Amino acid sequence: MVIYVDGLIITSSSADLIQEEQDSLCNAFEMTDLGFLHFCLGIEVWQQPNKIFISQAKYASKLLQKFRMEECNPNKTPMEANLKLTNDDKSEVVNELFY
Repeated sequence: MVIYVDGLIITSSSADLIQEEQDSLCNAFEMTDLGFLHFCLGIEVWQQPNKIFISQAKYASKLLQKFRMEECNPNKTPMEANLKLTNDDKSEVVNELFY
């Protein structure tokens, strides 16, 4: 169970346990059941039988808009592919402020 300000998320592998918990809470508090979770704290949620998918694509898109980077060139990884790291690397020091 997760409680955030005025929201409540109940999750379980058993629909009966969820219903039991909802009934218990409704007896103690005034509540409204909004059904399946679709969006919470910047996370989008899609549910299918035996599967739950979560994504922060909408959040990432808003971040790109905020910093005016919608047209930036995406990169799969910020590192060179197949790079072998060692302790005795003699390459020049990287400016950490750049990253």
